[in-house]
Amino acid sequence: LSYVQVVLFTPCLFLCFFLKIARQKLLEHNMMEMEQKQSAELEEQKNITRGILDASFDALFVINEQCIIQQANETSTVVFGCKREEFVGQNINMIMTSEVARHHDKYIQNYLKTGVKKMIG
Repeated sequence: LSYVQVVLFTPCLFLCFFLKIARQKLLEHNMMEMEQKQSAELEEQKNITRGILDASFDALFVINEQCIIQQANETSTVVFGCKREEFVGQNINMIMTSEVARHHDKYIQNYLKTGVKKMIG
């Protein structure tokens, strides 16, 4: 390359490098905005769910597949005399009689495998 070609080529390389970084920063910014929007939407859905649960006159619990309490409504705190924080993270068996609790997790696992519902209690 001649001196003139190098002199003309260098600004082009810098501009291309700058544009590539600017594009990357724009993509990162867009992704961050999208994550923030999704997070806000998720928080709104959680608030709606909590409002629905708390509007019930019955004690309601949300559990995961391992029977661990994820959410408890306000009525459950009155009925069972515990704070929400005391329920969350515990096995749902904590609110059952020992006879029902002994079989509950097995019933849930069978339901998850087969789809067959069985009432207990």
